[in-house]
Amino acid sequence: LESALRNLTRNAGEALGEAGGKVRIRVRRRECSSEELQDSWIQPVPPPGVFTGFEVRDSGEGIDPETLERVFDAFFTTRFLGRGLGLAEVAGIVRSHRGAVLVVSEAGQGASFEILLPESRPDDPEEARPA
Repeated sequence: LESALRNLTRNAGEALGEAGGKVRIRVRRRECSSEELQDSWIQPVPPPGVFTGFEVRDSGEGIDPETLERVFDAFFTTRFLGRGLGLAEVAGIVRSHRGAVLVVSEAGQGASFEILLPESRPDDPEEARPA
């Protein structure tokens, strides 16, 4: 999770460019419906329920629709020195936790990436995890 948030905050800071702006990080507990989760960029989509949301929002230029379609692809980058692995790593981390990522971006309005991880309860059975 630390690595995923580091990648999102680094991207948000870079999105501000020379003009500057703001990066906001918000953590919240929220209930998500099937309809909300259908917008996840990570497949398979988790079932509805209670999630912890980690949102990173910037006030940069936003992401155009063509670029947005590819942001989670490994080795895709819009930066001269980028490697294109940051958001692919975020996707892998979230997928391994059976979560979701919601992305909202409009030209001139910045971008918001929210990682949603399902809440576990003390009475949930432990699941076997790969070694």
